[in-house]
Amino acid sequence: MPYYTSSILQRLSVLLIYFQGDDVLEPVDVLDESLVGRYCVVEYEGLPYPGIIQDVDDDRAEVTAMNRIGPNRFFWPMIEDRFFYEKDEIITLLQNEQKYVT
Repeated sequence: MPYYTSSILQRLSVLLIYFQGDDVLEPVDVLDESLVGRYCVVEYEGLPYPGIIQDVDDDRAEVTAMNRIGPNRFFWPMIEDRFFYEKDEIITLLQNEQKYVT
């Protein structure tokens, strides 16, 4: 597993509690078609972002990510934020769909 700074891990632990109820990482071992549609957390510019894996190829995954609007607050943008992430930029897979807060 790649090395993550304490700041990333602190932010990630809040995301994991929100999505999974605990702070257990489920790293990606192999990128294959079975991951398409799975929720995940990716690292972008040193910060974790939740998203959904849309497609995979040999060494990277295309992910639609949420946008950040504050500490540990995210929303789905009106225009998809879709990028390719290397395998080591996918921090963890998530077990549950995100909860909506009104």
